[in-house]
Amino acid sequence: MRMHDPEGWRGAGPWHDAAWSILESERFRQRGIFDPVAVGELLAAHEAGARLSQSIGVMVGVELCCRQELDGGRAEEREEAARPTAPAAGGA
Repeated sequence: MRMHDPEGWRGAGPWHDAAWSILESERFRQRGIFDPVAVGELLAAHEAGARLSQSIGVMVGVELCCRQELDGGRAEEREEAARPTAPAAGGA
């Protein structure tokens, strides 16, 4: 079975920035599921014309599942809530 290879993953396509943002993020690299050097090479090859949308889609899907299931959803909101807050002015 062959998956559709949407042009949206390339250059100025509608999914390009979102996918690249996920696959180049510090969270993605730190998770250690995929080799960041190999991912960078794959993204460069795709930009050069190789048809790698299926691989990119799988990696994005895995990362989004990890963020939802392992990180508990919106990690940014949890990190924000965990930061200490400054005491209110004039309060204890």
